[in-house]
Amino acid sequence: MKFILMTVLITMISCNLRKEDNFTDNDNIDVIDLKNDKSLLVKKDYYGTYSFSNWNDFNISNIRLHEIESLDFNTSITRMNLLSESILGMDESIPDWLKTNKALKEIKEIEEKFSILVDQRYSSTTKIRKNWKNLSNEFDDLREELKETVEENQS
Repeated sequence: MKFILMTVLITMISCNLRKEDNFTDNDNIDVIDLKNDKSLLVKKDYYGTYSFSNWNDFNISNIRLHEIESLDFNTSITRMNLLSESILGMDESIPDWLKTNKALKEIKEIEEKFSILVDQRYSSTTKIRKNWKNLSNEFDDLREELKETVEENQS
């Protein structure tokens, strides 16, 4: 009986160690140490940008903008409407640990660029694509700021 118990314990410990080794070697997952002695996992999405389990407005906007960028900004008004709720909700839903002055400033600039895009949605195709690119550039700035914040908080 002791032998079986010992074998089960050794197996469980070795499985756990292998799991941690795989985790720490994964470049797409980072551990963030929060100020309240808690840790948080963040992962990179298919596009190599961070996604956050507790910030869906950013995640949705991020993925949809990547998709639109891959279409060379040749997209419909429907996609624009789908972005509205998530872009306009980012400033209210941003997690506290990501809430830097620069991130909040970038979010405001994204909201402004998005507002221009929506206001001019029936303009010429050239103007609409330019507005999409401006929005995308602002979102790139936010992605960069978030990346820096993640790197500053990494374990």
